[in-house]
Amino acid sequence: MATDVYSVGDLVWAKMKGFSPWPGKIVSPTKDVKRPSYKKPMQCVFFFGTDNYAWIPEDAIKPYESYKESLARSNKSTMFKEAVEAIEDYIRNKPEVPIKTADLPSIGEEIATIFPNGSNRAAQPHKDYSRQPFQSKPKPISGGSDSEVGGSNSVIKAKEPNDAVVPKEKKEKKDVNTANRPAMVKRTSSGSSTTSSKSNKRLKTSGTEKEGFNDKGLSSPKKPSAGLSSSSVGGGSSSYTSTVTAASSPPTTNHGTPRKATENILMRTSFVTRPVTPPLDVEQISETLKKKNIKPSCLKYGFLGLGIIGKGIVKNLLNSGHTVTVWNRTPSKCRDFVKVGAVKGQTPADVVAVSDITFSCVADPQAAKDMVFGNCGVLQEMRSGKGYVEMTSIDAETSQDIAEAIMARGGRYLEAQVHGSKQEAEEGTLVVLAAGEKSLFDDSHTCFQAMGKSTFYLGEVGNACKMNLVVNVMMGAMLAGLAEGMALADRAGLQQKDVLEVLDLSSMASNIVGDKGKAIIEGAFSTSFPLQHMQKDLRLALELGDQLEQPLPLTATTNEMFKHAKRLGYGEHDVSAVYIRSRF
Repeated sequence: MATDVYSVGDLVWAKMKGFSPWPGKIVSPTKDVKRPSYKKPMQCVFFFGTDNYAWIPEDAIKPYESYKESLARSNKSTMFKEAVEAIEDYIRNKPEVPIKTADLPSIGEEIATIFPNGSNRAAQPHKDYSRQPFQSKPKPISGGSDSEVGGSNSVIKAKEPNDAVVPKEKKEKKDVNTANRPAMVKRTSSGSSTTSSKSNKRLKTSGTEKEGFNDKGLSSPKKPSAGLSSSSVGGGSSSYTSTVTAASSPPTTNHGTPRKATENILMRTSFVTRPVTPPLDVEQISETLKKKNIKPSCLKYGFLGLGIIGKGIVKNLLNSGHTVTVWNRTPSKCRDFVKVGAVKGQTPADVVAVSDITFSCVADPQAAKDMVFGNCGVLQEMRSGKGYVEMTSIDAETSQDIAEAIMARGGRYLEAQVHGSKQEAEEGTLVVLAAGEKSLFDDSHTCFQAMGKSTFYLGEVGNACKMNLVVNVMMGAMLAGLAEGMALADRAGLQQKDVLEVLDLSSMASNIVGDKGKAIIEGAFSTSFPLQHMQKDLRLALELGDQLEQPLPLTATTNEMFKHAKRLGYGEHDVSAVYIRSRF
């Protein structure tokens, strides 16, 4: 159970096992953030910069301001610096915390502050005279005062002119004694009177309204302008029941100050954990592959990279009768393929040495270059007559660099971009976009038959890469539009499954809309096509647009959406997880 050491809203440094202390905020736990079975006191912490939540033991939490100087320099990573900047922005924009009546000092405490020696002051002639304001002041009652913005009937009466007042010298002495005590707010000041009334007035608001939002996740209705009753604004919310005076203040949330944009970050749901990808059944032959009746080539093939797409491709190559030598950065991923007839290579160079044609399918342009130019890379064993097929989604310049290096060693080069996702790779229904050496394209024909449903030869090196980027630009914009539309439907109170059914019956019906729409409704985002790969392709497309001076404003906006979702930690989730960025 949480103790009183920290309370909701406190800014802290929280340390998780294996990580350096991170700036965070104590928050109320949501249903999705389960408390671990840990006997020590714990607090639910929101981590700035990562937008994640976690239960942290109190002995691993320290006040933010007290340890700011020492811990702000404990980590030099970019993400940590962004987190520190985020919490500092939050502090700068943080609304003033309203003073609650319960936080005000009691009459006894105020008297003790004025008369630190207690009964020793009893003989002084002005004793009863100075205590009179405290004894005569009634306790505030919910509803506000006449002088407060909100204009409800007065409960706390203002002093009459003939009331006794504290002598000037005594008030000055009180200010000196309480200078270092911010909690000791004078009850007679106009600011504290208004704040206290606002605090009591907030007790009348609906219990579901927290952090400036109501039970539907929308901001609380603004106060009506001067002369308007609450029934004309906000649909008669119980938060505002009086006529506002001409001296009304700016629209306020339940905290009494304008809601800042930084508060929205706390309304996000907890991080959606990526579902575990089920293991691939390498021995299962898809019905599509059985119908192709492929006659495998007698050439020996190599394959570098057993990721989401690579695994499906190698599975179909083996099941169609091809001889394949495999390599992966994580050797354990080769185990299942070795069981069904593949040969495991120790390095990329070893694979090239025993293969006539080597395929490569890795994450990004840098990984593709490392595969060729790195230690024990492809170039070390590239010889005259050998072929190298680059299937990684890369830019045309990277493809040209690799082609020149391969051909300089006497080899043949072909770029073969594939369009599709995990399911298409496993079923052998990818679309292959090839460009480069035509003889190598012909020698790889049976392999393309096994992995895809259609193959295009587009001419010189670079054309296939450009075509792939063009297609992914369109797909990215479509997914971004789908995510925003589904988010809008949910916010408007519509059923997302109804939206999907309407789309399925319209001219917009397609496999990608149906599959990704279902993923959004289910909220699991099991990886079929990683979001970070889509963002990478959008970035490469923007670079191509810069080179050609082609404006791509929609692509730029789409890239920012995917980039933000990636920064939130959804890079390895399915591309449909861009919905998280749109909805929250």
